[in-house]
Amino acid sequence: MWYLDEFLTHLHSRQLSIRTIKIYRLHADRFIHFCEDRGIRSCNAVTDDDVHRFIVDVLDRQSHTPEWNYVALLCLGRYFAFLVEESILFAPPSIPVKKPRYSSGSYRALDKHPL
Repeated sequence: MWYLDEFLTHLHSRQLSIRTIKIYRLHADRFIHFCEDRGIRSCNAVTDDDVHRFIVDVLDRQSHTPEWNYVALLCLGRYFAFLVEESILFAPPSIPVKKPRYSSGSYRALDKHPL
């Protein structure tokens, strides 16, 4: 059992926007489908290796931006944190979330022009 409906209800009770809840659902659904395709039938059976495999096989192979992958991992982290808070899991799998680096760029100083 994955407890996805309970998680989404929890997000709704925190008065998150519908759009935000849809993003959480999208990322959780992708992870759950990935696990079920590999024979994992419950959140209790997910290991650190399964999360790593998801990152390599799904997130890294698709042409999403680093920011999109970052959000995906944040959503998974929140999903597993919820499962721990609800005493469904004792400890969540490790989810390595690395904040993407944004290019700050060097800006060239403008020449001083007389008016």
